[in-house]
Amino acid sequence: MAVVIILARPLPYRNQLPAAWGDDCLGDPAVISDVFSPAAFSQARIDHGRFLDDPWYECSWTWNPGGGSAEHQSISLEVKVLADDEFEDYSGLIETIRSSDFEQIDAESIAGFDSGYCSSSIGGTSQFVCRGAAGNLQVGIVATGGNDEVGDSGITVEDYLVEVGAFVREQLAR
Repeated sequence: MAVVIILARPLPYRNQLPAAWGDDCLGDPAVISDVFSPAAFSQARIDHGRFLDDPWYECSWTWNPGGGSAEHQSISLEVKVLADDEFEDYSGLIETIRSSDFEQIDAESIAGFDSGYCSSSIGGTSQFVCRGAAGNLQVGIVATGGNDEVGDSGITVEDYLVEVGAFVREQLAR
């Protein structure tokens, strides 16, 4: 009698997040600060990273883009890594958002991710959400207030997710 052993394919990302991420957002201030002009970055308040629930991480920053502008924007970055499963694609969520009266889909894929989307609120407080998933990793950015740019950087929330996603994938790759 032959015994067949099927080995599961290892998940692509470690679900152990770097401890340094608790000291600075993603452990490296440059990941955040390089996006902004020095003047815009000096106006930002960056919260330390928080490990919310293993393996779920969040950091955020807030500023008043444009210096004297009354507009206030906050950005929240979250990283989730599953230990023994992969994230499902976002096709069902995209269809739900598409039928919503409160949100619209701005992108149905994100470069560097297997599945992703960006959406924005319709009316009320402006909110821009972009999430991407690759294997057992999910990275998301939520911007509240302002427009679809990260502060006054000229970089959209989607483009910044692509940049941050590349950094996170590199840091957590097996």
